[in-house]
Amino acid sequence: MKVSVTYNENLNELPPGSYQLIRDAVILAVKSYIYNNVYLEIGGPDLQLSDTVVNIISGYEGAQEELDKLLETKIAKLMFMSNRKSMTDYVTLLMR
Repeated sequence: MKVSVTYNENLNELPPGSYQLIRDAVILAVKSYIYNNVYLEIGGPDLQLSDTVVNIISGYEGAQEELDKLLETKIAKLMFMSNRKSMTDYVTLLMR
């Protein structure tokens, strides 16, 4: 799976090194969607798919939990640190 992140004004404050983290979140979101909304809803293991495809898709089972953890930790930290106002307020609070 390949994810491309293109320029968006809303992403201006994100450091370029964070794009890999965003990419990882997108990949996990897609895997979660495939497993929960496609695979399970249309028949899951009973589908007439090759064993290879079933093995790959069934490996996506924990993707939502991984995504939730990533969003709560690294992505939340990235969003906070990339927001100038939040960081300015935080540093001001620390200096009091």
